[in-house]
Amino acid sequence: MYIKPAQYPEMQGLSSSEQKHLLKISLNSHGKAIQFRFYVVLVTVLLVGGVMGAIDGVLNFSQQVSFCIPIALGVIFYIYLLWEINGAIHAAV
Repeated sequence: MYIKPAQYPEMQGLSSSEQKHLLKISLNSHGKAIQFRFYVVLVTVLLVGGVMGAIDGVLNFSQQVSFCIPIALGVIFYIYLLWEINGAIHAAV
């Protein structure tokens, strides 16, 4: 599992500027769907967080639930980013 694109085997031995250039070229040719998915997931996470905050104001969740909601949304977003880095972005490179 890769945490960042610089860890790809294709990037080994390249300078930082060469890695960025290769990644930029790859994402320009295959990145439209990746960008679209990123913004859809980002907006969805923010909307769910806002709705849960509004529901929390009405239903008065316990402190544990109110504390865990943003953490859970952050973990979901992080898992999405790892999925994207290890899937579509790696395939594009």
